[in-house]
Amino acid sequence: KSVTINVIPKIIPLISPNDTSICFGNSIGLSASGGNKYLWSPSGSLSSATSPYVIAKPLVTTTYTVSVSNNNICPQTKSIQIIVNPLPFVYAGKDSTINIDESITLTGNGDGVFGYKPLDGEQLLCNYCSEITVAYLLHSINSFGCENTDEVCVSVTKDYGVFIPNAFTPNGDSDNELFLPVGYGIKSYEITIFDRWGNTVFK
Repeated sequence: KSVTINVIPKIIPLISPNDTSICFGNSIGLSASGGNKYLWSPSGSLSSATSPYVIAKPLVTTTYTVSVSNNNICPQTKSIQIIVNPLPFVYAGKDSTINIDESITLTGNGDGVFGYKPLDGEQLLCNYCSEITVAYLLHSINSFGCENTDEVCVSVTKDYGVFIPNAFTPNGDSDNELFLPVGYGIKSYEITIFDRWGNTVFK
């Protein structure tokens, strides 16, 4: 009597990619090969526990191990560590409201290299809108190459400022020739000038 012994070639499991550093909140694709059955662990932060290709989104640095076999026979394991780098700290400042004829200084802070930029890429061009809100992003990149942003909103109101002069010099020298109020958003106005006794001089 004879016995046939099948010798199954040793499985050599492989995992890619080589670059295994990600920024917090990002994901990375992991691909295993070498057999036809796969079992990943820990699987809580993976898109699948049994697929040869999985999406990993760990919250902390994690070592994943995959068991590779042919029909669950003679499994071999391979591990890969995914390093999770922190995002930079960034604070764009508090939301504010200004009048249309006012300016504001945006003050934020963070680590890494950071600076403000308009949320939509456009500068404020409207000087006569009734009310608008402009959003700015404080954008930061740290030494790991990780990026983070924080948003600050500046509301611009229509409470127009008006200046009324208390003197003018109509002497033909081109300076201060007219007596009139100035400011943003004025559609019409009425002026009445009285003398010291309360009599109307001009209207």
